[in-house]
Amino acid sequence: MFLFVSTCYSQTIEQRLDRIEDSLNINWNVIITNDSLPQPIYEGVVMQSLTSDQYIFNPAIYTGQSEVYCIKNNAVYLATSPNGLNSWTYTLTNAGAGSIVNVDGKYYDSFHKWYGGQAYSYYSVSLDKVYFQNVATSRTPTGEDRNVLFNGTEFYSYGRLQPKPRTIMFQRSSDFRLWTNPNEILKPDAVDGSNVEFYHLSVIKTERGYFGLLNLYYTGLSGQDVEQLPPYTAKEHTTEIQLVYSANGVDNWQRLNSRKEFIPKRENIKQMFGWWSLINGVAYIYTAESKRRHTTYENSNINGRYYFSSEYKISLTDLYKYIQ
Repeated sequence: MFLFVSTCYSQTIEQRLDRIEDSLNINWNVIITNDSLPQPIYEGVVMQSLTSDQYIFNPAIYTGQSEVYCIKNNAVYLATSPNGLNSWTYTLTNAGAGSIVNVDGKYYDSFHKWYGGQAYSYYSVSLDKVYFQNVATSRTPTGEDRNVLFNGTEFYSYGRLQPKPRTIMFQRSSDFRLWTNPNEILKPDAVDGSNVEFYHLSVIKTERGYFGLLNLYYTGLSGQDVEQLPPYTAKEHTTEIQLVYSANGVDNWQRLNSRKEFIPKRENIKQMFGWWSLINGVAYIYTAESKRRHTTYENSNINGRYYFSSEYKISLTDLYKYIQ
């Protein structure tokens, strides 16, 4: 008895467990996933109204304080905050609701207007952040929802073309007036399925390349667009954010994170759009979110489900783990 106990306790716990597993013929299959990749940190709701849509549609501009452009009372406002989270001060502007960037103290705005069933780009500039003056108009249809980035020498513009399915286009300009023709750079594939379209792409430039927040839109399962009436299945007419990457910001875009949601939607959220900016080694993301689906029916039957904005953040150190 003494010898048996002494031998047993001289073994490690791992050795004893191994002996038990061997005696029971247990064969453990270890599954390795990438769920350990760090997700953006949720900072909370930063802007909303109880009576109408109120949301940020632009990346943060940092000038010692946070500056964003937002929709408030069906108009475009400049909103400033000491921390980007609260204590907002609002100033009414004449800016178009598009994409606004700050380059050397000038504010450049690209937005679209519809003519004859086609969306054309308009370009305006402001010296005071509030009053914008038009400087150019596109002669070629460019689609909707562009996102403009200044890479240090050129302006890059990412927008949504209007084929079936909708896809992401790219343009470039050295002066914000003359632009290359739209070139398709991202489109759904067979893995996405027939009811996936690409709505939106917000891009940041880092030392290791360009990262994008790609918005996917799920149409009706039979191809119905925004005109579909209820009932809906779980994903019909919802949007989500995925992460993409390109070494040069122009082509060879890769879908990262196994095409999973980069920012998982919280409970009952049906739509989420995202814009991000890089400030002091941290990528700050502002979202526009709603509990209503992306249909004309639900836009006419809002029932309090107004668009609002949240903030998320992720360090570059954590973001780079997605391409390692």
